[in-house]
Amino acid sequence: MGWERRSVGVSLGISALLVGGFAWNKYFSSGRGESFDSLRGQVVMAQGAFTDAQGRGGRSIPLPALSEGRDQEQATILSPVEKPEGFREEDNSRDSVSDKAEERSSDSFFTEGDYLGALSKQTPIYERPARGSRLLGYARTGSLLRRTALPVSKEGCPGGWFAIAPQGFVCIDRAATLNLNHPLLQLASEQPDRTLALPYLYGRSRSPSPIFYTRIPTQDQQLLMEKDWEEHSRQPAAKLWTDVTTSNAPPLLSAGQRIPRPYGYPQLKRPFTTGRALRNSTFSLIDLFHENGRSWGLTADLVLVALDRLVPVSPSSFRGLRLDGQIKLPVAFELSQSARSYRFSDQGEPLSRGAVPHRAAQPLSGRQRVHAGSTWVETQGGSWWKKSDSLRIVRTPKTWPAWASDGQTWVEVSLSQQVLIAYEGSRPVFVTLVSTGQKGYGGSDRSSSTIKGVFKIHTKHITANMSGDGGDDEFDLRDVPWVQYFHEGFALHSAFWHDSFGTARSHGCVNLSPEDAHYLFHWTEPAVPEDWHSALSREGTLVWVHR
Repeated sequence: MGWERRSVGVSLGISALLVGGFAWNKYFSSGRGESFDSLRGQVVMAQGAFTDAQGRGGRSIPLPALSEGRDQEQATILSPVEKPEGFREEDNSRDSVSDKAEERSSDSFFTEGDYLGALSKQTPIYERPARGSRLLGYARTGSLLRRTALPVSKEGCPGGWFAIAPQGFVCIDRAATLNLNHPLLQLASEQPDRTLALPYLYGRSRSPSPIFYTRIPTQDQQLLMEKDWEEHSRQPAAKLWTDVTTSNAPPLLSAGQRIPRPYGYPQLKRPFTTGRALRNSTFSLIDLFHENGRSWGLTADLVLVALDRLVPVSPSSFRGLRLDGQIKLPVAFELSQSARSYRFSDQGEPLSRGAVPHRAAQPLSGRQRVHAGSTWVETQGGSWWKKSDSLRIVRTPKTWPAWASDGQTWVEVSLSQQVLIAYEGSRPVFVTLVSTGQKGYGGSDRSSSTIKGVFKIHTKHITANMSGDGGDDEFDLRDVPWVQYFHEGFALHSAFWHDSFGTARSHGCVNLSPEDAHYLFHWTEPAVPEDWHSALSREGTLVWVHR
């Protein structure tokens, strides 16, 4: 992805970084602000209580399901008709949210009321209880954040400012609620799994692309919107999703109600659809269910798509090397799909030892030799690889930049080699292949080229939507994982739609394989706290992009 990418909230995040404020520990330890001092006895909160309290192993608040026939946008008091369920990719099972309530039983400090729920795709988290203070990050629709029992202030926020874990403040307004029965919390209870390379289950559009439905459509409505339905229904598309488990629809949807809109989304006038997806589009799915003879996916953006209009995403399995005492630079990557490894006979002739897998990575011993006009390098395993244009050798720098000291974390991106190296001071800890801008670097046309320079990561999103409208290159990729912006719209991020790492092909960003992007995201700063979706910082990990 690249310069023309649209990513919600980036401009807001950048501008918010320019505003100063008090840190969490200063606010509480020094007693700044009468609002907190006057409530100290009632709130019963000591500094550090959030981080010392036992963390949740998952959603631990029982959320009763909606009563049938209720208007989801009007409901405030809901009847526990049925326990809500949430699809989990890792075990293909559905676990009741309320079943996890016992996981929190030993946490005596917090009660059920000590949570607030995010109602916006980007519910803002501020450094101080004031809208003009610095923005620390965002929570996503459906996320539950631990909070103080009472608001610390109501200034500029009639619903109250609540301190949340591990730091920051959230205003209870249209973007957040104390009502844990809210229908948006019901539908979006399945949050991204931060332990997986792909935090959601993903589907890619088939042709023709899927319709976006806002409620489970009737057969007549499907025939109206999908003119090819009769022919399409005879195709064996459903077999593409046989490896995943579907169950019954959520009670709200099975009752025929429309999906509520998260705050910030435009209100819809059409009764059951928002239009059709682009041909080149992918979606993250938080719930799968079967209703009216058809299997459906509920996207993280809370629209319904028919699974038979999607192909499951199968990402690249490529990954780089983590470096330690045994595995260290120099490292060679072989990009050719026909390369072979060799040993040398006593007579000095190369003898084949077999094929080298495409993009194989091996640390080198440092030895090399020349035979028949070609240079050969030895791997630590004792094999010899012939140097060629397809062999990328990553070596320890001969000179170090000024920032390579005191264990500082930094990332180097070589555009000519299509390689990324992560360092702690002068110690390389990770190396991999990437894909940067397909139009080179440093040109006046920022579209599809990668910028050079020294930057710092300023915004991190577990996922972010990316889109482009460049004519034949129009695309809409929902919830691209592990996004780390380091300069304006340029980012390090996962790419699950191609497997060309080691060659330039992005729209300007630095594409990594899902496994590599996942590792790097959790290694760099700023860290994204549990249950947050995004974090912002002035002093994130340094990124050096050069030719």
